[in-house]
Amino acid sequence: MLTFMIEILNWIIDKVEDCYYHIDSQKHVYYDAYDDDFIRTLANDSEYDISTMNPANCQFDLDCDPSRPLEVVPDWGSNINLFSVGQERNYNFATKIVESCDCFINEFFNKPQEINKVMITDLVDQFCDYYKNHPTKQVIYFRDKYGDHRQPNVKNSLSYNNQAIAQFKSKGWAVIPKSHAGMEPPQHDKYLLWMNILKAEDPRFPKVIFNGKNCKYTLISMNNTKVIERNGKFDKDKNSERSKKILPEEATHFSDAADKRIWTKYGKTLYTRSSGTYVEPRL
Repeated sequence: MLTFMIEILNWIIDKVEDCYYHIDSQKHVYYDAYDDDFIRTLANDSEYDISTMNPANCQFDLDCDPSRPLEVVPDWGSNINLFSVGQERNYNFATKIVESCDCFINEFFNKPQEINKVMITDLVDQFCDYYKNHPTKQVIYFRDKYGDHRQPNVKNSLSYNNQAIAQFKSKGWAVIPKSHAGMEPPQHDKYLLWMNILKAEDPRFPKVIFNGKNCKYTLISMNNTKVIERNGKFDKDKNSERSKKILPEEATHFSDAADKRIWTKYGKTLYTRSSGTYVEPRL
C-alpha cells in the first residue's frame, strides 16, 4: 500500500515536527524521471509486450547518466543492510533547471533474517543486477566506518567493506574507495550542513535532489528523523532504530547513509567561512 501511494499516487509522506532535514517536496523531490524515449523504443520493438516493460533496471531511469560512475554508500547493521546510490548531474529534475545537482537516485536493502544469501553478497547482487546495463562500470564507494571492523566472531575474515568491494570487483566493477577525514563528525555539524544545502541560498553548497520513486525509504527515513537538543547542540533522534514498532527501512538508517555521502563530499564547505556570509544559528 505504501509503495502504491508513493509510486502511483505521488503522495508525499509528511515530516515529523522538528525534523532534522528541511526537505521541500517541491524543490527537492521529483517523480518523473523515466526515460520515455527508451520506453517508447522498447515498446515498439517488443510489439508492446507488457513483460518487457518492468522498470527493474537502470535503462528506465532518465536521471542515471550512463557516462558517469555511481556513488554507493553502505550502512551495515544487525537489522538491516543497505546501499544509498547517488550521482552528480547537470540538470535539476525537481525544478527543471539546467544546473549542477547531487542526486539521490536509488536505494537497496536487505534484512539478514529474511534472506538465504550472505547479506553482503545479496546487496551487491541487487545493485549489479539493476545496473547491469550501466556502461560505466565504476563505483565510488563511501566506506562505512563500522563496516571497516572485522566481522564479529569470524577469525581472519575480511571487513564488511572489503567483502563488498571484493564482490563488486568480481562482478566486473572498478571500485574507488572514499571516506571522510578524521573521526565521525558531530550530528550538530551535519545538521548545519544539511540546513545550508536544503535552504539552497548559498552558492558554495550543492543543490541536492531525490528521486521520489526509487528513494522512497530514504525520504521516509529522513522525514521521520527528529532534531533534538543536547547540551546546547543539535542532535539526531535515533530512537527509531531501537523501536520494534518501526520498520528498519523506515528508521534512521537510510538518513545516516545520506549523511555519510553528503558530509564526505561537502563537509569542508561548512568550515569555509567567507567574510560576512557564515552565521551559525543559535538554539
